[in-house]
Amino acid sequence: MLKVGITGGIGSGKSMICSVFKVLGVPVFAADEVGRDLLNSDSNIGKYILDHFGTEVFGEDGKPDRKKIAEIVFANPDKLREFDSIMHPRVKEIYNSWLFTKNNSPYVIHEAAILIESEFYKLCEIIILVEAPLNLRINRVIKRDGLSTQEIKQRMVMQYTDEQRRPFGDYTIMNDENSPVLQRVLDIHNSLLKMGEVKT
Repeated sequence: MLKVGITGGIGSGKSMICSVFKVLGVPVFAADEVGRDLLNSDSNIGKYILDHFGTEVFGEDGKPDRKKIAEIVFANPDKLREFDSIMHPRVKEIYNSWLFTKNNSPYVIHEAAILIESEFYKLCEIIILVEAPLNLRINRVIKRDGLSTQEIKQRMVMQYTDEQRRPFGDYTIMNDENSPVLQRVLDIHNSLLKMGEVKT
C-alpha cells in the first residue's frame, strides 16, 4: 500500500480534490477533520486546553470553541506550537490505526493543511500539492468560513507558502478554476495505482 499525502494552503481546494479521489474509491484520512473531532471527544485534550488557554475558549456547551482557539493560536506562534504539541501525537496515533484498516487499497491519502510543517509528510511516500492564486484562495475562505481578509492572511502567515512546499512535492494540481483539474486527478490516480500495485 502506497501512502500519499495531499497538502496546500488554506483555500487551495484540498478537500474538493480529495472528494474526487474518494469518488474514485481511494481512502482519504482528513487530518483536519480528525483534529476537530478530537476537540469534542478527547477529555485529555480538553483538559490540556483548559489548563493552557483558560475557560474563555470554551462554549456554552462545555466544548472547546474552535473559532476562539483559532483566534488565539493564529495570532501567537508560541500558542500555536503549544496547541499542535498536544494535537499532533493523537492525530498520528489515529492515522496509524486507520492505516491498518486499509491494507487492501493500492494507495491511501493523508490530507492535511500543514502536512509539511508538522512533519507528517515523513509518513508519506508521495506528496501531492494543491495550489491556487492567492486572491482566489482568500475569496474561497471568505465565502466558506466568513472570515475577514485580515484573519485569513494571519492564518496564511502561519503556513508554508507554495514556494516553500514545492521542494517536497511529487505532483502538483493547479486548482485555479481554469486548469483541467479532473483530468489531472485522473492522471495522478492512474499513476499512483500502478505504483501501489508494484509495491504490493
